[in-house]
Amino acid sequence: MRTILDILAARLRHADDRERGATAVEYALMASLIALVIFGSVALFGVAVTGLFGEYNASMP
Repeated sequence: MRTILDILAARLRHADDRERGATAVEYALMASLIALVIFGSVALFGVAVTGLFGEYNASMP
């Protein structure tokens, strides 16, 4: 027969697993948001930067 302490100890062991899973989800969300910002920046400024480097390239002898 399990005692209350055994039940609490089992729950505490599994609580750490749930926190690690939540942390992994949080890191995945942050990484996806960073990737979204990078892709958005490239989409917005990519053509302007390409034109800027093209002008510099054309002015070089």
